[in-house]
This record gives sequence, structure tokens and C-alpha cells, in this order.
Amino acid sequence: MIKINQINICYLPNDLSLKLPGDRRRFVFFANHMQISYETKIQNNYYQVIYCTYGNNLSKLFEFIKKNPKTKFIFEMVDANLSEGKWINFLKGFGRFLLGKESRVYFDYQKILKKVIKKSHAVVCASASQKKILKKYNKKVFTTVDFFDDEIKFKKKKWLLNKKKIIRLFWEGMICNLKHLLILNEIYKNLNFNIHVVIVTDIKKKLFLGLFGFDVKKITKKFKFSFEVHEWNRVDVSKIAVGCDIGIIPIDLNDVKAIYKPENKLIFMWKIGLPVIVSATPSYKHVMKLARVEMYAKNNKDWINILNSFYKSKGKKNYNYKKRINNLMKKNYSTKKIVNSWSKVFKSVGFNV
Repeated sequence: MIKINQINICYLPNDLSLKLPGDRRRFVFFANHMQISYETKIQNNYYQVIYCTYGNNLSKLFEFIKKNPKTKFIFEMVDANLSEGKWINFLKGFGRFLLGKESRVYFDYQKILKKVIKKSHAVVCASASQKKILKKYNKKVFTTVDFFDDEIKFKKKKWLLNKKKIIRLFWEGMICNLKHLLILNEIYKNLNFNIHVVIVTDIKKKLFLGLFGFDVKKITKKFKFSFEVHEWNRVDVSKIAVGCDIGIIPIDLNDVKAIYKPENKLIFMWKIGLPVIVSATPSYKHVMKLARVEMYAKNNKDWINILNSFYKSKGKKNYNYKKRINNLMKKNYSTKKIVNSWSKVFKSVGFNV
């Protein structure tokens, strides 16, 4: 088996800067850790491996795959894009062509997506629930783990709430997911304490030539609870988080794409040292059960009960939870374990690490 550092690899990233989480926490981390060199644009060179992230020109790549049968093609899709509806798929197929992101127009973007998945020598995702869906189209599907440790400069050591009357809840994520915090509008009045939500996110994001987009001021106008907003940056995020009491990841369980998100955000908050309450998506529920921690909510009533119970205990009864979480982090999310998850992908297409 040929060593991976002896071959030509082309990595087609989410962004050429390699600064987005989907690049720096995933393949870029693995390549840097293992001292693997790669290019980020297809040149005239012959490549033994092309690793392509979702969002690249798939129609152009599909043609490349057909013309270069000896090249091993690895496709990564982290989000549940196969769960999107017909209207979204039409907009993506037509819009991406207009923006020059696809070489041809697709009125159903899932068609080219499924073609690429079927033709790939390996497919990479980030959750067991996604893996199950993707295996319908390709048998060689691998779950890889994100690496967060470089971004965590501060860690919370204690869960005790002492005599606090206002509990600081921490939420971090992309601006397009900020809508899920609306769940708090329906529950905050039923809590036995006051809350203040600390939000770390993008301030603005433009889409489709600036015709559409997200603005944090417009979204947060709908919030009825106390909150503050910080612009996301990798230097400050853990420092802001340790100043909070509980991490929260509410998800609208009727949002088909959102419920199939991987457990990355939960792992990130746990590694910072926060207790975390989540909505009962397949990935979050699976990891919570692995840790033997029951802090997942199936509905608003669960959110109220879990938050009130945690507040009543002042964090004391959750000592065992913290210990179990730390054990899981060491067992399943160590650097060695993360590197191994990536190594398996490349071994599956014939290259040793």
C-alpha cells in the first residue's frame, strides 16, 4: 500500500482561504497533523486523490471523474443536503449556474449530487444518521470527527451555579441557525430563574449576489428574552463561553435538514467544559446516551424541566455527568481517535498513512 505522503492530492475546499471551520477543523487539520502536502486547485498534474467538499463545481468534477478513472475521488458532505425540498433544490441548481458555481444548469440539484455520491470511491460525512442516508447511494461511507482543540484557549472547571439569580446561557453558531433560539420565547417565562443568552455568531451574511441574506439585528428583534451578541472569532469564543453557566443547542425538530446536523457543536461546548442542554436530534441523543447523560429535550416541556432541575441542584448533582463526559472525550474524541477516523478514509482507497 502506497504511503499517502508520496502521492499527489488535490483538496477542493469550502473556501480557498482554508479558514472556514469545514476546512480547518477537518481535512486541513488532518493533512497538517500528518504533514501531507496538497494542492487546492486542479492543475494539469495527475492526481492519485481528489478530495472534494460540498459546494464545489460538481458538474465539472463529474466530467473530470469520467475522464480520469485512475484517480480516487473522495466526496465530503457534512450537512443533510439530500433532505432539502424540491424548491430549495431548484433554487440551488438554477442559482449556482447563474453565479458560475456550476458548469451547467440543474432544475433538481439533487440529481448531480446523487451522481457524484454514487461515482465517488469514498464518501465522508460527520454523523451516524447522515451515514445511514448516504449508504443508500454508496457503500463506502465514513464518519470523521472535527478537531477543536486548537480553538479552545479557555476551559470551564466548575458547573456550580451558587446563588445566581440570572443564568447565562451560551449559544454559538452560524447566523442562519439563529432562528432556532426562538424556542426560548416559548419557555423562558416558565423557568424558575431569569436567563440571559450570550450569542456568538456572524453579524451579517449575504447570499445570491447580495439579493438575500441574514442580518443579526433583524433576527434578534423577534427575541423576547434578554440577550447579547458577539461577533464570532476563533480567539475569543472559548473565553466568552467560560463566562456562561450552561450551553444550549435548541433545534426545531420539524426542520428536516437541521435535525440531521452532526454532534460537532455539542462536542465543542463539552470540550470547553460547559454543561450542555440540546434538542433530541439523532446525533445529539446518540452522543448523550454514549456519555450516559440525560440532558436532551424532545419538546418545550423537557427544556423547562431540564433547565429547572439543573438550576435547583445548583449544578451539584451533575458532578457524575461531568465525569462521564470527560471520559467520553478521552475515549472517542482524542487527537489520536480523530486522526484514525481520517486515516480510515484514505486506507479505503488504497493509501496508507
